[in-house]
Amino acid sequence: PALRVIARASSNQYRRSDKSPQQIAHELGAMYLLTGVVRWETSPNHARRVRVSPELVQLSRDNAPRTIWQQTYDTTLADVFQVQSSVASRVAENLGVVLNAPAETQLAQRPTKNLEAYEAYLRSTAFGGTDLASLRRALSFAEQAVALDSTFAAAWARMGRLHAVIYSNGTQRQADADAARMATDRALALDSNAFQSYVSRAMYWDLVVADEARALADLERALRLAPSSFEVLRTLGQVEATAGRWDDGLAHIRQATLLDPRSATTADRYSRALLSLHRFSEARAAAEKG
Repeated sequence: PALRVIARASSNQYRRSDKSPQQIAHELGAMYLLTGVVRWETSPNHARRVRVSPELVQLSRDNAPRTIWQQTYDTTLADVFQVQSSVASRVAENLGVVLNAPAETQLAQRPTKNLEAYEAYLRSTAFGGTDLASLRRALSFAEQAVALDSTFAAAWARMGRLHAVIYSNGTQRQADADAARMATDRALALDSNAFQSYVSRAMYWDLVVADEARALADLERALRLAPSSFEVLRTLGQVEATAGRWDDGLAHIRQATLLDPRSATTADRYSRALLSLHRFSEARAAAEKG
């Protein structure tokens, strides 16, 4: 909760960028940049190894960028989750942040023991479009992930939300509604402390059942589990605005824009919420005047 981390959708735009660290930090509204180089190789015995070289850089307007931590990890691909956990812990340590028990537990967890399943899951999350073709492509990778590891909670949650969005975006097929509920229930049964599972169920309540009260309850629980998640803040704010809770909704979407400042999707959600509030205000004023 003490850290505000810029969302991947915004930060990934600077991969291989020729912009200076100061310019990137300014555009993202960030005080620190975590950069890194990842190199892969396959040894003669076909073992896959990875070398990760992260660097934490502090930025300021008046001084040159300052490296406050860097380290090289050279390990087998099977230990990639341990590297991820170590990098996150060392970054927090060098920022003077003490990780609480839930955060430490989360960092120690492996989302799956099957690296192929994890790769399929990451491919699914790489699709950000809301058109049916993109959604179905993303769904196919999520399905691959759970086929490779039936205990992969995050992949089940991903499946659930994709089915709900596909249902809402035009199919209206009962099969998609049922699949959304089944996948969401499976995700919660596997991990009841994962915020993604509650976001998935909230989207089922909102997009399939049209039950805003249940959707809000699940999103509020997700926010307690992940208070710095732009995904939770954006979805919660959107449902709150739809339910007429304008102040809360706009505040949460505004927080999401700070975490995801370069995302067209987040900006679109914010503008839609503002437009809805404007129309509501005009209609109420006309009714009171009449």
